Amino acid sequence: MKTPGTVYAGITRYLALIAFIIVVSLPMECQQSAATTNPQSQVMAKTGYGNITVRVVADGGRPLPEAALNLSRSGLTGATPTRALTNDNGEYVFKDLRSGVYSITVQYNGYVLIDTINNTDPERKTVFITGDSLVYNMTKGGAITGRVTDQSGPMIGILVRAIRIRSADGTAASSVSSAQTDDRGIYRIFSLQAGTYLVDVTGKVPFNRPTINPNFSDLSTYYPANPRSTAKEIIVTAGNETPGIDIRFGVTTGPTVSGTITNPMWAPGTSVNLRLIQMEARDNTEQIFVRENAPGHSFQITGVNDGEYEIQALYTMPGGLTNRGISQRFKVKGKDVNGINVALTPTAIASGKLVFDDKDTTAQTGQCKGQPAPSILEILAATRQQDHGPAFRSTSPDENGDFRIMDLEPGRYLFSAILSNNDLFVSSVIDSGRRPSSKTLPDLTGLIALTSRERMQGLLIKVAPGSAGISGRIASAVESPIAADSVRIYLLPSEDRFINDAWRYYERSTGSDGKFSIRNVAPGKYWIVALPSPQKGDAVIPMGQLVFDNNFRATIRKQAQEKGTALDLTPCQKINDLSLKVN
Repeated sequence: MKTPGTVYAGITRYLALIAFIIVVSLPMECQQSAATTNPQSQVMAKTGYGNITVRVVADGGRPLPEAALNLSRSGLTGATPTRALTNDNGEYVFKDLRSGVYSITVQYNGYVLIDTINNTDPERKTVFITGDSLVYNMTKGGAITGRVTDQSGPMIGILVRAIRIRSADGTAASSVSSAQTDDRGIYRIFSLQAGTYLVDVTGKVPFNRPTINPNFSDLSTYYPANPRSTAKEIIVTAGNETPGIDIRFGVTTGPTVSGTITNPMWAPGTSVNLRLIQMEARDNTEQIFVRENAPGHSFQITGVNDGEYEIQALYTMPGGLTNRGISQRFKVKGKDVNGINVALTPTAIASGKLVFDDKDTTAQTGQCKGQPAPSILEILAATRQQDHGPAFRSTSPDENGDFRIMDLEPGRYLFSAILSNNDLFVSSVIDSGRRPSSKTLPDLTGLIALTSRERMQGLLIKVAPGSAGISGRIASAVESPIAADSVRIYLLPSEDRFINDAWRYYERSTGSDGKFSIRNVAPGKYWIVALPSPQKGDAVIPMGQLVFDNNFRATIRKQAQEKGTALDLTPCQKINDLSLKVN
């Protein structure tokens, strides 16, 4: 016999079931309306799972089966990559991926990547989000082959490196491929991107192999038998082999660079990673390790070619905290360089929050037509240091938008965000009133000076929908190619209220075709101007001065006011085919 309590419980469960059926049976439009009443709830809701579809093809669209894919979650330290092979149609689907920013590398023996097409968003070509459908176009790479000899005959098992110094369009490049000679002294380096190369022979074996080469302390010899300063350049084209790159190795013991490491803290069994950097080409010439129990924490690097160098040091402690250091620059001119000290200091950590600014008061905003609502996980908090060029260091936030960027050397930083959605822009960066001082002109807001061991908290990076975008071309490049990276495009705010906002300054370089693109621009009034790339001596200065160098920025602003083009960018506006003259 059922008691009244039992009957009441049964009725309650029955009514709850009816209510659930009514909710899930609502028309889709009603469900979506309920979820998107508040834009903030809309963007935060998209934190689920999705797929990324990949197709790998060769020239003419021929599918490449068993191409190796490597998918990594960007901005997550220690994340395990996902590896896969394409099927007979050259396809693979990465399924059930959590919302986030991803990068993918593709490898196919003998082939190189020439283009990536994102059918979901053509502007997103380097990092990807769930829902993207990608096509990787590959072509057969180039090759360099030759023979290495010394005064005794063929050199066996010695390392030959192909150093790419310029891409096919003339822009600066920096990558190294290598191979060892066989028992005839013959080598063949393949899967090379088109471009300009130097080829050298070195007794330095890769750092993870035993040091058994008798030529370990000898100077590198560049093709055909020269030091780097007089090396002969080699042009490599896709699908073609460049034969006859024979090198006569000069068996000459080179100078030694030696010194000591000063590290404020050591843990048993650990080591400091040292990299010898050749400044002219930014080559990682050699990498060695100095162990915690090394006598005097001393180091010695042998067989160093003439040139200007610095030594960079990294020490990672148990738990992930780091110390870094950079030596004073020094020159090697045929003689040993001794007594160099590399002092390491603890790095800083910056933490804060990424949020969606759906009440941006600086400009009218709103989600652009056709753009999906983003997830906070599809944005990376990022920072760029003054002395490290245009490269950003980034990290992924958690579902609440909280982030932490570690391993920051003392110095001045620009904090911003890497946006995978072209509808978004950085609307503000709030640093709790901290402002670094300048002896000349005031720094831009958004620039923050960090000191050793600092643990900065409370940084707030706001992102809003409704960004503008600009793409175009240098007028003179339509008729004939221009030198790569010979022109810089500067976009600067013209309104007084935004003049100190670091995230409203944009700087781009052009390739030989003169084309440029600036996306994720905050709506507002700007000047845009094309100027010759700044140089120091014969070298082009890397991008980054516009934000960090107050005097340089003042000079560019004056030229933009006098010679530039005024733009009034409205939310979601996209300007295409803008033609600019170099002033």
